[in-house]
Amino acid sequence: MKRHTLAVLTSSVLMLMVILPAAISAQSNAVYRLQGNEEFVYGRIGLNDDGSQRFTFLVVRTPNPDKTIYRREDESYVGVRSIGRGGSMSVDRDVQDFDRYDYFIVFNGNKLGPFDRFKEVKHDNPNVADWISPGGQGLTFSAVEGQHYRLYANSRPQTSYWSYSQTPLVAEAPGKVAFVVQFDRNNWHLRENHRLIKQEYAGIWNLEYSADGSKLMYVGAPERTNERHVYINHERVGGPYTSVLPYVTGFVDNTNTPYFVGSTSSGQEVVVGTRRVNLPRNIRNIGRVYSDSGRLAFSGQDGDRRFSYLYTVSNNTLLEREGRLVGRGLIIANNRAYLNIIESNDNRTLIDQNNNVVFSMPLRELHDTLSSVRADASPTGDIYITYRRADGQGVVLKNGNPYEPAGSDFSRLIHISFNPVTGLPQIGLDISTDDSGNVRRIIHNDKAFDTVGEMDNFERYSVFPPEGPAYWIRRRIHAHRDWRWTVFRENEQVSEEFHHLFALTVSNDGTRFAALVSDDPDADIRDYYSTNRSMHTPVTLMVDGRLINGRFGAPVWSPRDGRFLALTQDGRNIIIRRL
Repeated sequence: MKRHTLAVLTSSVLMLMVILPAAISAQSNAVYRLQGNEEFVYGRIGLNDDGSQRFTFLVVRTPNPDKTIYRREDESYVGVRSIGRGGSMSVDRDVQDFDRYDYFIVFNGNKLGPFDRFKEVKHDNPNVADWISPGGQGLTFSAVEGQHYRLYANSRPQTSYWSYSQTPLVAEAPGKVAFVVQFDRNNWHLRENHRLIKQEYAGIWNLEYSADGSKLMYVGAPERTNERHVYINHERVGGPYTSVLPYVTGFVDNTNTPYFVGSTSSGQEVVVGTRRVNLPRNIRNIGRVYSDSGRLAFSGQDGDRRFSYLYTVSNNTLLEREGRLVGRGLIIANNRAYLNIIESNDNRTLIDQNNNVVFSMPLRELHDTLSSVRADASPTGDIYITYRRADGQGVVLKNGNPYEPAGSDFSRLIHISFNPVTGLPQIGLDISTDDSGNVRRIIHNDKAFDTVGEMDNFERYSVFPPEGPAYWIRRRIHAHRDWRWTVFRENEQVSEEFHHLFALTVSNDGTRFAALVSDDPDADIRDYYSTNRSMHTPVTLMVDGRLINGRFGAPVWSPRDGRFLALTQDGRNIIIRRL
C-alpha cells in the first residue's frame, strides 16, 4: 500500500507517517449525514463477541453562542461530588467555549437532542458502552436541557426532573421501561411504559426486571418507610417488613425466579421464588446476597456469632459455615461453588460447596496492614489465591501450588482477570517504587515481565489480547501537570510520547494496535469521554504507531474483518472505516 509522509511531529523531531484517507480501505458504511453546520466530535462502535455490529454512537454539535447555560456544583466524573444542596442548577456565570453549542446524539442512526450536555444516569460512569443495553438497541442516559434534566431510557425520553438528588431509578427490558421519581418526601411515583402504576408512596426502591423481562420486582412503602412490601408485577408477594436493604433483592441469575430478604421485629426471612428458606437460626443483619449459577450466598448474625450460607435453588439445600463472607464471597468454577469467609478464629478460609476447606490461612501469618486474601476462579476451573505474608512477600497460588510467573517480590495484587480463550490469568502486581517510577509485574498467558513507569489506572491503561503479547500505556510526568503517554508492547516501546493517549485497542494476535492521541499541551482531557470538555479537543487516530489524517472516533478491533473499525467523517457523511 502506498503511503505519503505528510508531517513532522513531536518535540523530539520524530518523523511520523500520516496516512491519507484515500490510502485506507474504501470499504465503509455511512451511518449519518451531517446537516447544516453540524460538526462531528465523538464516535464509538460496539461489537458483539463474534465481531458483528452491536451499536454505533456518535455526537455532533452546532454553535449556539448566546444560549443560557445552567449548571450544578461538582458535575465532573472524577472527585467528590457534594449533593447537599440537592443538585439543582443555576445560571452559569463563567460559560466555557465548549458549552456554547447544542449537542446531538446519533444512536444507531437515530438522532436525539439538542442537549446542553449529557451523562450517565447516576453521573458516575463515563463509559458510553455501559449506557447501552446488551442487545445494543437501547440507550439510557441523563441529558441537561436548560434548567432541568431529562431521563432517556431505551433511547426514548421518559421524564424530566430538576435536581441530581431527584435522579430516577430505572429498570429496562426489551420493549419495557420502568422508572421511579420522588417528587417530595412522601410522594414517590412508579411508571411502566409511561403508565402511572404507583403514586404517593412513602418510598419505592430496588427496581429490577427479570432476565426475560417478564417480571418487574421492587420494594414499596405505601404509607410508612418502616412498613415495606416486595412487589412482583405490581402485586404484593412479601411483607410487611421493617426494612429491605438495597443488595438483598434480585433474580436468580438468568432466570425469572426472584429472591429477597426482609427484616421483621423477630428476625429476617429469605424468600426464593415462592419458597421461604428454612434458616436453622434466628439470623439477623443479612446485608448482601450473592447470586451465581443457581446459588445464593449470604452472611448473617445470631447473637455474637456470624454464619455464612450457600443455598442451591434447584434442590433447596442449605450449607452453613460459621464465619462471614468477605470480598467476592461466592466463586463459581466448573459449576462448583466456593465461599470466601473469615472464620471465628480470624482464619481466612475458602470452602467448597461440600463444606470442605480448600485453603485456610491464620491471620498471624498475614501482613499486618494487607491482611486480605483474594480467591479467583478461572473459566477452566483453576483456583488462584493471592495474599501477602507477614514478612512482606507476596504469594500467588494456583490450585494450592505456587504460581511461578508471579514470584514473591511483590507487595500487592492490583488486577486479575482471565483470558477468554485460554483461561489463563491476566495479572498486575505492584513490585516497588523507586526513582524511575512505579515497578509493576504483568503476567499474560503465563509470561511475566516487569514495567518501569507510572500507569495511572491499570484497568484503563493495559490491554490483554487473547492470542498475543500484552500492551500497556506508560505515563511520564514531564513537568508540573505536563504528562506524556507512550504505548508499550511488553517492554518494547511502539509509539512516541503524546500529551494525551487513550482508547487503546489491540488485534487478537497482538501484532497491531490503535489509539486516539492529542499533542495539545493545553487540552484538559482525562480520557475519551463524551463530556463537552473532552469532545472540544480534536484527537487524531494512531494505527500501528502512525497518525491518520482526519477526525475519527474510538477504534475497535473487528475479528470478523481482521481490521480496526472507526467512525470518521467523509465529506458530509459519517462512515465506518476499516483500517
